[in-house]
Amino acid sequence: MVRVTQPDCGVGLVDCPPRTLRIGVPHRPTPIRSWISAPRTRGRGGRGGGQQSIRHSYTGRCPGSHRGGGIPNLRPGPCAGSAVTAHFVTVAVWQTLIDESKAFHRQVQQARIDCVVELAREQIGTNIAPEAASSALSDAAERFESAYLQGTPISNRDRARLISDALELRLRDNALHELAERLGATHAPASMRPRPGAREMLRLLARRYRVVALSDTWLSPGSALRAALEHHRMAEYFTDMMFSDETGTHKVRGDAWRATAADRLHTTVGNIIHVGDLPAVDGSAAVAAGCAGAVIIDHPEHPVGSHSSDDSDGVYFASSCEQVPGLVAAIAQKWKPPAPFPAETR
Repeated sequence: MVRVTQPDCGVGLVDCPPRTLRIGVPHRPTPIRSWISAPRTRGRGGRGGGQQSIRHSYTGRCPGSHRGGGIPNLRPGPCAGSAVTAHFVTVAVWQTLIDESKAFHRQVQQARIDCVVELAREQIGTNIAPEAASSALSDAAERFESAYLQGTPISNRDRARLISDALELRLRDNALHELAERLGATHAPASMRPRPGAREMLRLLARRYRVVALSDTWLSPGSALRAALEHHRMAEYFTDMMFSDETGTHKVRGDAWRATAADRLHTTVGNIIHVGDLPAVDGSAAVAAGCAGAVIIDHPEHPVGSHSSDDSDGVYFASSCEQVPGLVAAIAQKWKPPAPFPAETR
């Protein structure tokens, strides 16, 4: 596992300024010795040919000679003239592309409390105190999160049942379904803010790879996340979108990448690089499922605790969206993909 502490040169940039890129084990001054072999490229006024090994503590420059000590004039792609071996990128949505603003959290929390209070009054004529509804929602959220991180995600209707049981409402199945639907509809796309640099990151990735949104939905359904991506003009960069409430597959179980590869991309998981925000799920689980590699974008105020060990091979960490295209390019150069599915199995 490696961590980026300064921006990389990115993908498809022209005349990037020189910068320093150090990738190493977190909180250690000495970088790990992990090597990527990439073809030497020809920059304007430079010399090409041969092979060059790039250590993960390199200077943020693409392989090849550099005019005036800077970066060569790059064209679309990870590096000018370099070969890409992993052609598909899956990207998580929550906390990777779309963030929760404070206004969003306040709006949604109050709206969900109102949903519980109103439905209890409508269905069984019971008046629930807002404080009790808030407590039941928080308890159900904690149990949902715990089950998810253990690899056993529960449905939103089961989450609604947890709320009902905590309040001793004894709601019937149709009422539980109605509560889950109302809770999931408490999002306004305008209140979901894009993370800094997320749209530009997608634009650069889409110039070189097929990009697929891949999200394990929680109480927010895929329809809400799709609307948010469209509102913030990010949907245009995806060739497909897969949400767990619509597909029945989950990243945390590993089957989301297998379904994406076989059913949507007609390739193997080894041709996929994943970008996300949860180290244990978007990082370790992605690599365990067979992805060529994974990039985790650090989130300083992530609402979910998730960790992966420092020796997780193939998991890279970036401190911002701007660093992701360069890391994806490095993984694409490093990995040789497995053979594609035979035609008769597609």
